Amino acid sequence: MKLNISSRLRAAFELWILTTLGFALLRAVFYLLFYRHAESFSADETTFAFFLGLRFDMRVATVLILPILIFALPNKWHWRHSLARQKNWVLSYAILYSLLLLAYIADIGCYGYLQSRINVAIFQNLLNPAISLEMVHQTYNLYLWGPVYAALCFGLYQFFRLVIFGRAGRHARPDPIYKKATQAIQGLTLTLVTALGLYGSVSQYPLRWSQAFFTQNMFVAYLSMNPVHYLIDSLESRQQTYDIDKVKKYYPQLSKYLGVENTKDLNFRREVDQTPQFDRSVTAPNVVYIVMESMAAFKTGLFGNAADSSPELDKLANSNEGWLFRNYYTPTEGTARSLFCILTGIPDINAKSSSSRNPLIVNQNTLINGLEGYDKFYFIGGSANWGNIRGVYMNNVTGLQMYEGDSNLVGPRTDVWGLSDLDLFRATAKALSARDPKKPFFALVQSASFHRPYTIPEEHGSFQLKTLPPEELSRLGFHSLDEYNSFRMGDYSLGEFFRLIKDSEFFKNTIFIIHGDHGLPHDGAMNVGEGYKFYGLNRFHVPLVMYSPLIKEHKEYNFMMSEADVWPTVLGLTGFKYPNASLGRNVFAVPKDQPHYAFSYVYYSNPLQIMLYDQEFIAFGTEKKIEALYRYGGYKPINDQGSNLPEVTGEFYKVDLRDKYPDKFKEMSELLVGIFESSRYMLYHNPRLVNKTSP
Repeated sequence: MKLNISSRLRAAFELWILTTLGFALLRAVFYLLFYRHAESFSADETTFAFFLGLRFDMRVATVLILPILIFALPNKWHWRHSLARQKNWVLSYAILYSLLLLAYIADIGCYGYLQSRINVAIFQNLLNPAISLEMVHQTYNLYLWGPVYAALCFGLYQFFRLVIFGRAGRHARPDPIYKKATQAIQGLTLTLVTALGLYGSVSQYPLRWSQAFFTQNMFVAYLSMNPVHYLIDSLESRQQTYDIDKVKKYYPQLSKYLGVENTKDLNFRREVDQTPQFDRSVTAPNVVYIVMESMAAFKTGLFGNAADSSPELDKLANSNEGWLFRNYYTPTEGTARSLFCILTGIPDINAKSSSSRNPLIVNQNTLINGLEGYDKFYFIGGSANWGNIRGVYMNNVTGLQMYEGDSNLVGPRTDVWGLSDLDLFRATAKALSARDPKKPFFALVQSASFHRPYTIPEEHGSFQLKTLPPEELSRLGFHSLDEYNSFRMGDYSLGEFFRLIKDSEFFKNTIFIIHGDHGLPHDGAMNVGEGYKFYGLNRFHVPLVMYSPLIKEHKEYNFMMSEADVWPTVLGLTGFKYPNASLGRNVFAVPKDQPHYAFSYVYYSNPLQIMLYDQEFIAFGTEKKIEALYRYGGYKPINDQGSNLPEVTGEFYKVDLRDKYPDKFKEMSELLVGIFESSRYMLYHNPRLVNKTSP
């Protein structure tokens, strides 16, 4: 029995099948050409790479048939309407597929030359076309491959003329006429199938380029890519926005601030400053790095909010085994941006989207690799495909193993964010307790439940919901009862994690780092000062707690500290030597006569709003101009000694002080521009470093 389908759908389906098979064949060619020179890989990795590559191929093939599905729907645009119309369709698709073939040829040449798949950087060669053409001519036999390519293009033309838009006996008859109900069902089915092909996935997150980095073997990762898909992904990140002249201009100020001794060639590389403070008999302490979603400082009891908003965090910070860093700030808002900074030590200065989504800068150095010989884990209740975090972490952290609620982390799915924080911490505790306690490990745990819809899991242990009147919630800076209880639930989950692991053998040799990924709008919270509130520092201010049985005395630190400073500080405290190429410092190694600052920017403002601040002053402006110096007054209390400035009443935080303190303004404004411009530059110039470590 023949299927009575239209010529339009038949042509689209045939082209989709043949295109997908063609892409798969070209992937096999890529494999055969380059596998001999790749580092060793397993059969399972290869199989999954081909499977993942097939999904990328199917997406591209779906895009390529969209013109047929859409523009050939009206009869006057159908190729059967006239001979001229048929020629237009044949010629258009022949040109399109010839360009695709050229992209594949260029991709093979690019990989053979640079060991990288084709990306937007290849177009930079067009700036010097004569040199580029001469290089191609001298490298490849154009007298052979030119005619071969021309013959393949002609073959494509004949394919579309005779197969896809030809065969008049089968394609010339009118499309079948169906009842309206049948047409509606067919239209809905076609729309759903096409949408699925474009989405590329049946899970919560669409197919993304970062999924190719399921392995740290670069050949296998590149094998899974569709070069056309990857080229288009890279086009979205084609602009390198840094100003090299400004980077060079302010490099002396920034290199002095960072303690860089070799100041040639914009070199930020130096050894991590060593300030060992833990028990030296423990040569390789475990490190558990916990990132709490949206844990703004002003919402916690540590910073003057309700005592029951964060009792578990407060207990850890105030214990004899806890250190609290009161002036700790993230460079900007956004979880993906925060995790990128944690990894690289570079503020994620990317206005369009987070840098983790940019395939051109997936290669980054990270101080996490300073923990040589460690097992390394990443725990997340949802999927690491979110924000393309998988790509930058799997590609750069040596030996990293991902545990995800969407795949290999066991627990009930609570809402859109996957496992609740409670189930995430329970699963993490179970996984860490089951491993060999004699081998050191690093684990990053990323919570995510403190988001709308603020779901409390059905099974929530001994956690008790609380009810507060609206006016009290407003006074505490919570905009709803659901938000308040969700914040408390995240804190309870953190406490549950420590209750589950406190008797584990690994616990006594572990350093725990806990901080929020970013702050939040203050929502009128009573414990937020006016100047602090006016400049929105609540969006970046989060608690940082270091907790460990290796700590013997509770301490609180009031110097300014940035997210980029965490890893240099951790490695310095634990005695690990590793090349530091980031914009962070070991805060305990900063000379007493050197200042501590925090840098932040607002990624959604245009132009970008940037600021540098200490406990009292803030240099404030935009990427185009640093406007003024203000005394914002810091958080309450300002610092150990209090303000050394005379008391000022009224809106003192709006008074421009750059003329009153010109040296202070010059120092802070120049360093501010230097950090901003250098951050943009370093996103593209921070390749992985290899260096032997020695604790």
